[in-house]
Order: sequence, then C-alpha cells, then structure tokens
Amino acid sequence: MGVDLSQSTLLALGALVAASLGWACWPGRAARHARGLRRLLALVLALLALLAGALGWTLRGYLPWRPGSLVAEVAVRAEAGGGAPQRFLVEVALPGRTPERFVLEGDQWQIDVRLLRWRPFLAVLGAPRLFLPERIGARHADLDAERRRPRSVHALHGEERGLEWRWMRRLLGWLPVLEADFGSSAYLPLIDGTRFRVEVGDQGGIVALPADARTAERLATQDW
Repeated sequence: MGVDLSQSTLLALGALVAASLGWACWPGRAARHARGLRRLLALVLALLALLAGALGWTLRGYLPWRPGSLVAEVAVRAEAGGGAPQRFLVEVALPGRTPERFVLEGDQWQIDVRLLRWRPFLAVLGAPRLFLPERIGARHADLDAERRRPRSVHALHGEERGLEWRWMRRLLGWLPVLEADFGSSAYLPLIDGTRFRVEVGDQGGIVALPADARTAERLATQDW
C-alpha cells in the first residue's frame, strides 16, 4: 500500500493553521505591534501548512523502503511470433498493483526508481525513506546497434507523475525536508523464461536478483 500522507498531513496542519489564526485574531489588550507579530506568525504557519500539504499530495503512491524491500518482480518471455530475435515481452509486478506487460527490444534490461530520504532531523523521528518505481528500459550490448536502433523505455506510473516529480524537486527547494534522488538496478540479460526480484540492497541501492534456480542457472551459463 502506498504512503497516504496527504489526508493526515492536511488534517493536522489544518488544525494547526486554524489554531494559529484564532490565536492571531483573538481580541485582547495586546499592543498593536504584538497583534501584528502574531498575525505574521500565523501567515508563516499557513504558508508552511500549504507547502507541507502539497508535499503530502505528491507523495501519494510512494512506498516505504528498507533493505530487502520489494521494488518489483520481473518475468521475461521471448515475444511469440516475433521476427526480431531481440524482442521480448516483459511482465512487471509492482507491490500492490496489477502486473503490466511491456515490449522491450535489446539484450539487457534495467529498472529505475525514485528515492526520497528525509533530512536527519526528521529521520531520527522515524519518518520512513520512500521509493516509487520510475521506468523500465532495455539496451543493446552492441554499441553500433545501441546507436542505430530505437530505445525501449516504458513508464511504470502515469505520465502526470513526471510533472509531479519536477514540481516536487522545486518544492523541496522551498521546504528542505527531503532529499530526492534516482536509483537504478544493474543491467541484466533479456533471456526467455527468466524471472527476477528487484529489491532495495543493504546499502540502499537497487539490486536485481534471480527469482528461481532456473534463472540462476541460465545466468551462470552466460557468466552473469
């Protein structure tokens, strides 16, 4: 299940903003400059609430990650009836989502992942690191073929998430609570009948491992 920070964030910060605005506008005998200071503070809190709410909205669908967390399961099949020997039908199963199939042309495949790390002052409070699978792609082992032939790249989320990613990176410039980065698995060969498990490694990187003994044997025969 994805991280649903938007509702809880907006509710908590909405209560904070309401309390702050009420405190700022509460009638009393405070001096005029004191009332102005309170209203300024309420405005700053309201702005922070809006930024945090926007951040919570962009984080929907992200998953908490730790060493060993599953990123995706990948199954490779040679495309039936395909004339090209390097054309494969790849099934990708992401956590909590219906598996999808993509056509990849080439010799090797790779998955890219968006990684988010909370700043230390929030990480010590238990805020989880987050990830979102970004795309799957293929490449040709032969350099000349890689230059001449079209690239096979497929998004693993809606196209609108690309716009949100750019918005998030800009937002983090205003609200520096997260560090945004990309992670990629190593390239692995496209071999008919192989299955892989992509997960978070011990050092926080993305690793792809054979999911069964048959795949491990097929990789060993090709010196992978």
